[in-house]
Amino acid sequence: IEMLTEDHSAVAEFVLAGKMTWDEAEQHPQSNAITRAVGVGEELEIDKIRGDTEPGDRFLICSDGLTKYATFQILQDALTGTPLETVGDQLIQIALNGGGADNITAVVIDVM
Repeated sequence: IEMLTEDHSAVAEFVLAGKMTWDEAEQHPQSNAITRAVGVGEELEIDKIRGDTEPGDRFLICSDGLTKYATFQILQDALTGTPLETVGDQLIQIALNGGGADNITAVVIDVM
């Protein structure tokens, strides 16, 4: 599993500085402190990534309502071992089982 975009949060800066892991950042008291958001400010800054895709590539677009309750290993296990038809439901259930105290968004895209 590879994170393609940057998490715009206070704890992301700690991770990028090597002071903690992403899994530790999710449990940090400031994990919900964001540094960028839609609707804040006059201009929206969007992260764009360009690259090639290949059949079999799988992308997860999700909110911190999922990653707060699922380690990278849990996400990788679900994404590699679950069919597209049910993986979204499984990811949402993982977050709900973990406490589900935040809104949960999970979109999975398979490249054919």
